[in-house]
Amino acid sequence: MTFPLTGFPPQPRPDLMARLIADLRGRADAARTEAVTGRRADPAHALGGRIGEALEIERALAEAGQFREIIDLAGARAGVTQTALEALRGLAVDLAASGQTALDTSLSPARMAVSASARAALGSAVSALNSSFGGRSLFAGDGGSGTVAPAELFLSASVTILEAGPTAGAAYASLTVAFTAAGDLFDTSLYTGGTGDAPATEVAKGERIALSARADEAPMRHLLRDLAALAAAFDPENAIPADAREGIATRAIAGLRDNLDALNGIAARIGAAEERMASAKARHMAAEVTLALAYNGLTGRDQYEAATELTALEAQLETSYITTARLANLSLASYLR
Repeated sequence: MTFPLTGFPPQPRPDLMARLIADLRGRADAARTEAVTGRRADPAHALGGRIGEALEIERALAEAGQFREIIDLAGARAGVTQTALEALRGLAVDLAASGQTALDTSLSPARMAVSASARAALGSAVSALNSSFGGRSLFAGDGGSGTVAPAELFLSASVTILEAGPTAGAAYASLTVAFTAAGDLFDTSLYTGGTGDAPATEVAKGERIALSARADEAPMRHLLRDLAALAAAFDPENAIPADAREGIATRAIAGLRDNLDALNGIAARIGAAEERMASAKARHMAAEVTLALAYNGLTGRDQYEAATELTALEAQLETSYITTARLANLSLASYLR
């Protein structure tokens, strides 16, 4: 070894040592991050010319995740809609059965009880049709918040028409026109939703699924008509002609029974949309798995390898700190020893 004239061997410059230590610390921090996350701390450096490919995969992953969230939200909305539809079908089944039993008994108290039950069912039906999800009405189509008027308005408007008679057939026919004819009572006073369907849900690029069910669809109109008619039929508080009451009730009960298939059809339509959404979600989940594997292949780091590198870097750092400390305390006396 060649010694300088001062008698001391060449020493590392302090600024050089500082840079070496800073570099080791940076590499150790990166290795620590990679050991914990399994990802490259500096993916751009590791990928080189494939950074564009990684960004495209990352974008596709985010898109698949967003579509999955949209589908989950739409699926929850469809589930609440199905619950409401099930409640409406249940009301029709129960009133058709109990109403027929009351008619068969010919007992006035039983018939009055059926009308009372129908009034309660009308309130439940209105409540179901006014239900909402996420601040948006389920059965209002492309309308805003409200869907149908209060049950009291349905009943009072129906009673006025039924009282005009003069026969059961004529009264029920007039009520049917009021509930079903375009621009008549139902459209102008009882239904407050939109005239178009709710926007379809985009479940994938270029694929939309309609989930709309509106309270102004024919099966809903018929259900509300028959519930209102049965509620009024044996109510002693109104002025419906006595000889028309049983005929109105008979027609309303038959209407409830005959309308069940149509109500089931709406539920089946929503169910088919739910199946399509489930299929789209499954495709997105499969795509996410494939994309994640590809992304990990580009940006991933073996965690065991990173932990091993971290251990080696920490050892080098410790040696560097010890060396720096010794050099800082170096003197002629300690050197001569």
